[in-house]
Amino acid sequence: MRIVRTAVLTALALELTSLSLHASEPPPTTPLATEIVDQAREKLQGTFLRLHVNDFGESPIPGLYEVVTGNAIIYFHPQKSLLVFGEIYAQDGRSLTRARLQQVHRKKLQAIDLSAAFVIGSGAKTIIEFTDPECPFCQRFHAYAKAQALRLTRYVFFTPIRRLHPNAHKKALHVLCAEDGHAAFEAVFENKLGYGELVSCEQGQRWLARHAQMANQFGVQATPTLVLDDVVVTGFDQARIAHYLQP
Repeated sequence: MRIVRTAVLTALALELTSLSLHASEPPPTTPLATEIVDQAREKLQGTFLRLHVNDFGESPIPGLYEVVTGNAIIYFHPQKSLLVFGEIYAQDGRSLTRARLQQVHRKKLQAIDLSAAFVIGSGAKTIIEFTDPECPFCQRFHAYAKAQALRLTRYVFFTPIRRLHPNAHKKALHVLCAEDGHAAFEAVFENKLGYGELVSCEQGQRWLARHAQMANQFGVQATPTLVLDDVVVTGFDQARIAHYLQP
């Protein structure tokens, strides 16, 4: 895979600083422009076959296209068949990439049905949590969040990654089917149950399928994926979480 990294992307942005004043405004759409974008997307998907593309369009830099993949934005140069990883900055130091990504996340969040979540706590700070019961970093986040319980409301969507943890879905089902779901959640995430003790039920299977739908719509590709307001954190980034939880 041919890749251009941040330094090159920043250089391109600096060369085109005259565009930065209007870089957050989408260019006018014409039939020809739409056709060119469609051709660029076809080339991307024909070149990088394993790349999952959630959205595709023009970027602030002419000739470079924005690719939304999962919860990230990268860029594609169709003439050179290059993927570009990095951020585009305006003259005032703002990251146009980060601002655009927040727009993407806000739009995705509108489709998340919080009534389908498994809810833990009732604190003033909210975290949407896509988690796998057998993921070590998910377990570490749970231990941290448990210590912050009075501050937090956790909207949990089970997202078992079966290729890595083939039995994680059984643990998720156990929580969703248990009479005391919160006690079951702690037992599962603290590895206090054997597989022979896990329960299942049809209602839990339907609930877990709903969680899978939410995770797919949001573009979750790794666990834990945490949403702090409209900021998405992939992995257990304790410093960022602690900053978010500050009064």
